[in-house]
Order: sequence, then structure tokens, then C-alpha cells
Amino acid sequence: MARAGLATLFWKPAGHVAYDVDVRGRAVHDRLAIEVAPVERVLYWGKQIVIAQFSCRPDHPHFFGTGPIRTPVCGFPRKSASVAINDERPFLADPTVAVLLNRGDHYRRNVVSEEGDRSDLIGVDEELLADVIASVDPAALDRAGTARFPTASAPVDLAAYHLIHVLIARLKNGYPASDLEVEESVLDALGAVLRGSVNQRGMTHGNGRSKAISVVRETKAYLLTHVEQSCCLKEIAKAVNVSPFHLAHIFRDETGTTLHQYLLQLKLRSSLDLLPNAHGNLTGLAMKLGFSSHSHFTDLFRKAFGTPPSSFAGAVQRA
Repeated sequence: MARAGLATLFWKPAGHVAYDVDVRGRAVHDRLAIEVAPVERVLYWGKQIVIAQFSCRPDHPHFFGTGPIRTPVCGFPRKSASVAINDERPFLADPTVAVLLNRGDHYRRNVVSEEGDRSDLIGVDEELLADVIASVDPAALDRAGTARFPTASAPVDLAAYHLIHVLIARLKNGYPASDLEVEESVLDALGAVLRGSVNQRGMTHGNGRSKAISVVRETKAYLLTHVEQSCCLKEIAKAVNVSPFHLAHIFRDETGTTLHQYLLQLKLRSSLDLLPNAHGNLTGLAMKLGFSSHSHFTDLFRKAFGTPPSSFAGAVQRA
């Protein structure tokens, strides 16, 4: 990977200072020259992969975005924002999708959550991206001529989201992960994201669907700000100004899932953020997220991630 800073991988705002740092942010000599933004934290720098966390409140000057992107980036949002890439139609970047940025892209970010944007960022060099694309959709390289993500966003399944979340937690907590372990985890997640991107490519959003798309976007934004509440269909429909029957059908037709399942996905993904600081109080966490009981939360968590929440919290804290 070229000697570009972490910030320069994603964007290069004015006023950044270049440091020679290692992956823990300590000043060293003869290492990678990294331009680190105040809203970024470098967790890993490998030969073909960079991993960082981005955390930015809406009142920060870096929140609204810039460009051009210097290296392909796959972002996994933890909080939500409205994102538009290269002046295309904005989309909702929430914890159920990955944001895909190619070299040369510019982007704009607008506020959805009052907490701003928090995302896990993976920068990959184009040789590695080409390898992953070739394994998922070999014809894509021939069509594009270069290694580029085929869409601006893609769905992220629970397995890939969990994989990246655990990897980030371990890197933050000083877990001695080998380059091979990090690379394999990242490639597994990127493969899943690219399969979703390939499946999504070619979907058209004509005028006849523009209203439905707008309703779905508003509905997702509403649910993202009500993750910790029990929502009923009538309340959600009123918030987006359509009938309950119409909303249920539009949402399912456009997303392939129900409102209930989408909200459940948000709750489960939010729980991964909250568990390390729950201090073993799973009942309190279950109630906070709107689950009916500790056992209900535990059962759904185990089905989604293959491990009970207590084991996940313990593993992250020990890492």
C-alpha cells in the first residue's frame, strides 16, 4: 500500500499533521507516514489493509465529508447518517449496510443521529480488492477495467457484522492478532459485502418507486432513533405519513424484510456495542433495548451470533 496517511486513505482535509506512527499511534521512525485526523483512531496497519475507527459528532467540522478518496474503503456504520457519494441519490448508512468508497470518490454526510457518525473503516489496496472481486464476480473486473466496488452500499449480514465487531474490539483492547488472522477476517467480511453488492447491482430506482424509496428511508431513520423503544406499526406509519397497511407492504417489498425483523437487527447489532459496558447486567441491557426479558434477548442473541451474550462480553473483555 502506498505511503499515504490513514486520513489520506479516506480524505485529505487541510490542516492535518503527518506523523510517523505505529498501529497504536506512538511516534516512531522509519514507519508509515500517517496523517491522522482527530476523529480517527488507527487500530491496524498491514501491507494491504488498514483498519481504523471513525467517531464524529454533527458539530465537528469533519462531519459533513469531503474527498477525493485515495484508497478503496469499506465502512461498517455503528451509528447512522445520510450519505451521498459523487452527488448521487443519498442513502441511509446504518448498521445493516456497508458504505463502499472507491478511489476518487467524494461524499457528503448529513445528520440522522444526534450522536453523529461512528464507523469501523477498512482501507484495502486495489490489488487486494481486485482479488476479492474476481472471486465473487469475475466479469466485474472486465466490465470496469479497474478494481472498484460495484455499488455505493451493500447489505451486511449478521455474521459479517459480528466478525468485524469482534476484530475491532480485540484490536482496541490490545489483542495480539497476527497479520494472517486480521487478513482472513477482513477478507471473509469483504467477500460477504461484495456478494451483497453484486446482488444489489442493476436494481433500478425509477420514478414509480421514488415515493416508496423515500418512505422506506424515512422509516429506517425513524427506527434508528427508536431502537431502545417498543414501536407499533401505527406510530411508525404516522411518523412517515402513510397508512399502516401501506407501510408494511412498501417496506417488505423494498427491503425484502419486515419492519419487525429490521428493528430486531438494529437491536442485536446495538447490543454488541453495549455489552462490554453492561457489567454483567444482561437483564438491564435487555430491558434497555426493548426485549421482553433476559431469556428472550439471550435466545435471539445466540441464534444470531452463535454464542450467548455473556460469552461474547467475556471474550471481548479478556481480549
